[in-house]
Amino acid sequence: MKKTLVVVLGIMLAVGGVLFALQAAGGAVQAGGDDEVLGFDEFIGVQRPFTGSDNPVRGVNGGGLPWVIDEGDAQLNADGTLSVEVSGLVFDPNDPLVVSRDRDGINTVGNFRAILSCQTGPNTFANFATGPFPASVPGGDARVENAPLSGTPADPCNVPIVFVTS
Repeated sequence: MKKTLVVVLGIMLAVGGVLFALQAAGGAVQAGGDDEVLGFDEFIGVQRPFTGSDNPVRGVNGGGLPWVIDEGDAQLNADGTLSVEVSGLVFDPNDPLVVSRDRDGINTVGNFRAILSCQTGPNTFANFATGPFPASVPGGDARVENAPLSGTPADPCNVPIVFVTS
């Protein structure tokens, strides 16, 4: 069964790279007969206070500067692989701290990787990562298809979030 849910996209700078998160609007993901198990296609940027290590999301710390994104798409595939495409994933050109560092509207990270996070209990999570894939500098465009994950996600994968980081 194919499930496509509305998502929330957050963008944070991680140590050494960029990170964004997609959060499904609710529910669990279970494998089905179609190739796509879960699709993400609506995004918004997450700004402070999620930059920095004071407010990690599922154990993933943010770094120093806010990010924005023009558009993106992601899907968790029935075979457990992840496909992600982002356009314009760059430092927030409207943030005074970004502007003061002359990074407004650009990406400085040459490779991204994706992490699927599944909620496994009330306050517990399991994270599964892809290998690195190229990102354009300074445009912040990247694409990876059918990327294998570092482990087998829980079935069901409750309240899934996909992070893109370096």
